[in-house]
Amino acid sequence: MRRFRVLTGPAALCVAAFCAAALGGCASVWEKNYRPIAPASKLGGGAAVEIREIPWERMERTLSESQARVAASDVHPLDWSDDERLEARAELLQNLQVSAEPGAAQVVGVSSFRTTDTVRPWDGSIVGFAREVGANHVVWSDRYLGKADVIVDYTVTGSTTDFRTRRGGTLEGDAAGFRNESFTVPVVVARDERGFTAFFLRLDAGSNGQ
Repeated sequence: MRRFRVLTGPAALCVAAFCAAALGGCASVWEKNYRPIAPASKLGGGAAVEIREIPWERMERTLSESQARVAASDVHPLDWSDDERLEARAELLQNLQVSAEPGAAQVVGVSSFRTTDTVRPWDGSIVGFAREVGANHVVWSDRYLGKADVIVDYTVTGSTTDFRTRRGGTLEGDAAGFRNESFTVPVVVARDERGFTAFFLRLDAGSNGQ
């Protein structure tokens, strides 16, 4: 079982403030785990980006068959002929359920990661990053990986009563005041872990990807 540490409370707020103020916004999880494959020109802020989900079985087939093709070849993929490149790309597009001609499509990059955090591919973060890398079509999928241990910092607050004391250390019995104290306790909890993979594609204007 994997183990993660999650920040909560003031620590999480500090990190969020640092990302927003010092960095102008933190990188999305898609960007942090991105592997570029082929460069593409950046898209404008109003450019359309299509996001599609496919079953994990198809994504797994895409990955396994692509790796098998590379392993079976005596030639490095960078040295493949144009025909070999087009054949490999056609197979990849078919597995991703993208109906585009291989010559009109480009694989810009891939992002793959596992996390116990909630990830919503439709929240807009993947669209913004796709434009940054020049992709106008993203195909993603996810699968359940089981439980993972997460260390969560919980803030505990307690009250302390202060008493006046007589000489000799005997309590008078009258409370002199209350004092609130807070401290952080690390707690290990089990959370669901999911794995995500997304292909970032650039389809020519004549290819609709339908």
